[in-house]
Amino acid sequence: MPRFESLLECIGNTPEVRLRNTFSEEDGLSEGTRLYIKCERFNPGGSIKDRIGLQMIEDAEASGELVPGVSEIVEVTSGNMGIGLAIAAAFKGYPCTFIIPGYYSRERWTTMAAYGAGVEITPPELGVPGALDRLALFRRERPNAWFANQFDNPANPKAHSDGTAEEVVRDFPEGIDYLIAGAGTGGHLSALARKLKKVWPALKVYYALPSVSRFYESFLPTAAAGAAGGGGEGGEKDEEEEEEERGMRLIDVDLTVPSGEHRLHTLQGLNPGPFRPLNMEFENLDAFVYVTQEEAYEYARRATRRDGLFCGASTGAVLAAVAKVLPEIPAGSTVLAFNYDLGDRYLSVPDLFTDENVRILKSIEDPILPPPNRHQPKVIIGRPSQVPNDAVRPRKSENEADH
Repeated sequence: MPRFESLLECIGNTPEVRLRNTFSEEDGLSEGTRLYIKCERFNPGGSIKDRIGLQMIEDAEASGELVPGVSEIVEVTSGNMGIGLAIAAAFKGYPCTFIIPGYYSRERWTTMAAYGAGVEITPPELGVPGALDRLALFRRERPNAWFANQFDNPANPKAHSDGTAEEVVRDFPEGIDYLIAGAGTGGHLSALARKLKKVWPALKVYYALPSVSRFYESFLPTAAAGAAGGGGEGGEKDEEEEEEERGMRLIDVDLTVPSGEHRLHTLQGLNPGPFRPLNMEFENLDAFVYVTQEEAYEYARRATRRDGLFCGASTGAVLAAVAKVLPEIPAGSTVLAFNYDLGDRYLSVPDLFTDENVRILKSIEDPILPPPNRHQPKVIIGRPSQVPNDAVRPRKSENEADH
């Protein structure tokens, strides 16, 4: 194990770990298909955002925008970006303040505060746009504040093009066939798709996103049924014609959400609002794969209990997207997904993890119970209206079955 001169040198070079138990043949996993997940949880701050936090600060120092002893750092964040910036700021001596919408988990803002950062929590109903409005006021009052701007800062995709993508190429000399990932700012997904497709032109890149956020469809070529020049009788276009015109597959769309609309959701870190960051590119993506909150939560729990990968809702969303496309992936393929952060960032999120297996004893003489059931409820991919009522009930143990 090498020695490092500072914690900042430990950022990056995260492992790709094979998931052997999260999926099975029942889920459509073909014989010989290898599913790996790049574990960004091993960064010092526990998330993928450590990479761009350091890159943005160092680039700003090099350009003179960020001056030691003069500047302070400010950013709008769902939490992980703030933590990544706070680590580098702690080492380099910069004061920092982070603005976070009120619907993100408590663990995120308490962690930022633990690093010495100021944290301002905006009303949850205002979402990310409300946090950006607060940022504008903050910057007017604090002229020495440097806005990291993860959404538009070119240092964001640079960190992934020069770092994350190079690691994937190095670690998979035989290549990968599918990349399945989510996006918040778009920096990591866009940079990896762009760079890896130059190395492996046949690579398929699937983007996992919340079912209630169809806003990005507004930026795809129009593929409305009945548009001028449409095929089929009466000008109606079939699904294949629409996909060809759009240049993008839309998998498992929730038609109750209008195309182009964004609604608040609980998949923290993914699709933050009804705006398109400059770092979000679509030309190298092959499909949008929509997932529900329930699906994301189920797969976060499944990975935690079956492969020991304690992860949160954003990683769960990626794994739910994997489940939706597994049946169409040819046998012998190599698939790479992403784990974005630690599961303990989500312990206060309702309905994600439970304490059902925790017992508070009244006495050391309390009866010893059978071991808890490690199995998860049966996971069914589909719209909530298609899920049977008993699909999410825990299976009974053998001891309970007859009672």
